[in-house]
Amino acid sequence: MLGVSLATTNALINRDLHVRYAGAGLQEILPDGTFDLRRHQLIPGRRRMIGNFSRIERYRGEIAALDGGTVRLADGRSIQADTLLWGTGYNLDLGFLDVEGLSGLSHLEDLERRCGSLRW
Repeated sequence: MLGVSLATTNALINRDLHVRYAGAGLQEILPDGTFDLRRHQLIPGRRRMIGNFSRIERYRGEIAALDGGTVRLADGRSIQADTLLWGTGYNLDLGFLDVEGLSGLSHLEDLERRCGSLRW
């Protein structure tokens, strides 16, 4: 829609994200990877989170399980929480579909191999 290549669009979005996060003092929570419109659906804007940034405890890591008010991270840590704002990252998780063969996929490329209609 911008009349530029996808690579250029991705570069512009990523540059904009870095500038916005730096302007708000949020470099600590920049995603580890780069945003890519071929794989990612949501641009991490986080308006409410930014407004309450000083009141939020942040943990980097992968969530392994949610059990009531306990959040168990993949590294073995457990955190008691009354609210989980989100777990973010750019990996795919289709476990909620409860479809054998899809629940273990974590990258769009893996899904593409299983579904021939998802080609860019």
